[in-house]
Amino acid sequence: MNINETKYIQDVVLLMNSAYNEKLDVLLKETNIVVTDNKITDVKILIEISEKTYKIVDNKESFNLNGMMRKQDTSYEFLDNKPIEIDLTLNKKLYSTIHKDVKNAKGLISYFENINNNENNSILLNTENWFANYVKQEVDIPDDMEGSLKMGYATRWLDLSKYSDPFVRKIYLFFIMKTLNCEILNSKKIVFKMYVKDDIINFYTNIRKDINQIVLYSSPQLKIPEEKRMETCKKINEINFDLPVGNFELDFEDGEIRFKTYFESVDSSFSNDYLKLLLESNIYTMTKYLDEIKS
Repeated sequence: MNINETKYIQDVVLLMNSAYNEKLDVLLKETNIVVTDNKITDVKILIEISEKTYKIVDNKESFNLNGMMRKQDTSYEFLDNKPIEIDLTLNKKLYSTIHKDVKNAKGLISYFENINNNENNSILLNTENWFANYVKQEVDIPDDMEGSLKMGYATRWLDLSKYSDPFVRKIYLFFIMKTLNCEILNSKKIVFKMYVKDDIINFYTNIRKDINQIVLYSSPQLKIPEEKRMETCKKINEINFDLPVGNFELDFEDGEIRFKTYFESVDSSFSNDYLKLLLESNIYTMTKYLDEIKS
């Protein structure tokens, strides 16, 4: 397998089109492209816009900056006297629309310059076809400090850009709508938090793509003291005997309590209803028995 990743820096002025037919002045600063066996497999660009243009982008949720995909620290207020950078990833479905002669980042930046001058209705200039990974702005630093500092926020598209598999993406997109601080750790584990009966419960998945299986674990912050672990083990065994779905587990090493639910699908086209059932049955059972386990 021949993989060639290149980056090229050059300022190119673009006029991009929002989904609301607004023209956005954009300065293309950098292109990054990965070509695998003569086929484009990744396209990223870095753009710079004014604070005025960012207000339009922010308000209209251009570059797929919708509320669901913004992480919780997106309340950052940008200054009005400095440009704002946005790192973007192209929708993978559009790789094939890039001319076959584009083989590296330098060729890509020339290609964008050409379509901007001759094909300003190109779908590659439509903001809805790009996904913002992070939004940053350079900030002032004390005179006695060297270098530069950029502040802003990352998006959940940055997490998803690492995992293009539809099975993982579908699970992740469901959980970020329903939970707190949801993150992809790797292709098997997605972690998040929820409040259950005034307790913060940690959740994590074990995703078995090979058999289309999702295992969901919930774990309260409670740790069972070593002297009570055998008693608690007997208690959760009694509870498990009557459970129609899932089971409690006790880690004798650290005293962690876990509750596990799972399902398997014949293929990866399962609906959100399955995920809803997986999550809600886990929460319901944890809520019902948590006080009993604590006592």
